[in-house]
Amino acid sequence: MCAHPKVKYAAVVGQREKGGREEAVKAFIVPAEGERITPSELIGYCRMRLAPYKVPDEIEFREGLPKSATGKVLRKELREGYKDLRVMEKQ
Repeated sequence: MCAHPKVKYAAVVGQREKGGREEAVKAFIVPAEGERITPSELIGYCRMRLAPYKVPDEIEFREGLPKSATGKVLRKELREGYKDLRVMEKQ
């Protein structure tokens, strides 16, 4: 997906579907500056270039992606229900 000219950054995670054993593929996309892109456009692009099991089931657009100090995308933080136990909450 990063090869698409309208995509600046992309990250993909697997998320368990409710009640099932399979994981749904969810993509998080940061569009390139000044570009507009639709989920159907991206899914069509992926279907032409990827194996069927790699095509995302869901796409979420974001302003940015969570990254570590070294610049790696923190995929754990993109998963639903993830809570970092190392972070202390304010009381």
